[in-house]
Amino acid sequence: VRPLLTKDARKLLGKSVEKIVPDNMTLPLTWSGDSIYTTVDAQPVFRGGQEKLKDYFAREPEPKNPMPGRVMVSFVVDKAGGVQDVRVVTPLSPELDRHAVELVKSMPRFTPGSLRGEHVNVRIYLPIVYKGIKNNE
Repeated sequence: VRPLLTKDARKLLGKSVEKIVPDNMTLPLTWSGDSIYTTVDAQPVFRGGQEKLKDYFAREPEPKNPMPGRVMVSFVVDKAGGVQDVRVVTPLSPELDRHAVELVKSMPRFTPGSLRGEHVNVRIYLPIVYKGIKNNE
């Protein structure tokens, strides 16, 4: 089959998956015309706090037979507390990456972050951990 592939395809097959993923990803600095901050006076808070956030992830079922690992997801909590611009920063597998994005997109509104007393857009980085298959035998 190798002779049937183009030169670029042969090069791509010779590389590992890790080399194909970009080393750094440039994320947008604005959302809806307003700046996105990473450092603010008050970070956005999941309604109910960290315990409710853990409960939210615990309630959501993992895909069937996931590989163990972590997908790092980036998203913006906008001025109204909505989750926007969800992106995978550190991928694991296409199936788990899609699952992590859908999981974050379906999160309820946050209490928005603030800077100098005003609500602002804040970029959050969140690891989604998959435990993988449990061997009970």
